[in-house]
Amino acid sequence: MWLVLAAISSGLFFSACSSVQDSPPISIGIPQTPIRPPVVYPVQPPVPLPPVRPSPPVVVQPPRPPQPVVPPVVVKPPVTPPPVRTVSNRVQLPNLPVPTLKHRVLGNDWVSFEAWGMSRGKAEFSRFKEGQTVVHRLSIAGQTVELMANDRRGEWQGAQFWLGFSTKFFQEHLYVHQIDIQKLMEPLMGRLPQLGRVVVIDPGHGKDNHGTKSVHDQKLEKELTLDWALRLKPLLEARGWKVHLTRTKDSEVSLEERVAFADKNKAALFISLHFNHASPEVQGLETYCIAPVGVPAHLTRGPADQPKVALVNNQYDTRNVQLAAVIHKSMIEQCEMADRGVRRVRFMTVLKTQKRPAILIEGGYLSNPEESRRIATPEYRQKLAVAVASALQ
Repeated sequence: MWLVLAAISSGLFFSACSSVQDSPPISIGIPQTPIRPPVVYPVQPPVPLPPVRPSPPVVVQPPRPPQPVVPPVVVKPPVTPPPVRTVSNRVQLPNLPVPTLKHRVLGNDWVSFEAWGMSRGKAEFSRFKEGQTVVHRLSIAGQTVELMANDRRGEWQGAQFWLGFSTKFFQEHLYVHQIDIQKLMEPLMGRLPQLGRVVVIDPGHGKDNHGTKSVHDQKLEKELTLDWALRLKPLLEARGWKVHLTRTKDSEVSLEERVAFADKNKAALFISLHFNHASPEVQGLETYCIAPVGVPAHLTRGPADQPKVALVNNQYDTRNVQLAAVIHKSMIEQCEMADRGVRRVRFMTVLKTQKRPAILIEGGYLSNPEESRRIATPEYRQKLAVAVASALQ
């Protein structure tokens, strides 16, 4: 049967193939779409391609060496010095009644500031309101001292000094410790006498003892103190002083040798020159002398302070603080630096065994960006020299 069907199918296939042009399409139940003749499009000539241009040679750049990473420059804002107190922002307060007998002392150790001033003769006492602070001012024969309640700081002729003890304030009266009356108030209101005309100037540090270093230009303290001393020497000589320097070059001189040097040259005064170092925001001028017996030191280093121990230099307590105050005031006025005051210590070997009035000056902070820039200039170091010399007329 399969063979019969195959024969029939073959016959149909060949019959269909031979009659495609003549026979109508065979319908098998599905409508057929008539076959359309093919559309003949005209043959377009080929479009010539643009000439192929050779590509430029690829230049391979050699790898660049790694560039060093430059840290960003950090510009620090200038350090603003502490505000200077001026009379212009003060309001004068009414004077108090004259202290009665019971108000002239407080306990066994405290004396009325006003009563002490009145005891010295013709004195002018006044009070000023400065912000929230009351300033007590005492003037005697052209010498002016200003104090504030519960504070160790005061001013003499506009320059700062430090008391041994904070003042007390009781029933509108200001009280000062009797040791400060004796060892500070009395000397400041007196006159610095003639002390001879031989002075030893001590440039701090030297040789392997570099001192501190400037944050501005990395100069060492030993170089700057020597330059200051060499500038000061001719200025003092022009004023009639005989001047000896503990060192005139970068040499090593021990602290004990500096004291012995002053003894050998029979010096009337000893002045040691230094620059300071602390955290970057600290700035200003400081002048030091030895603390009197019974007065706590303003600065300690090493062993604990011993206020009851008498030192060799304590026999010059009065002259020490007078010399320090006069020179410090001159430096503040001429160098226009922040005022950190006259302070008293015990640990400074170069001072405590001196047999003459002796002080140590810190001419500014090499750790402070602004002050280190000023100290780096010869003009400022000349100002320091002129300030010290003009105080020793």
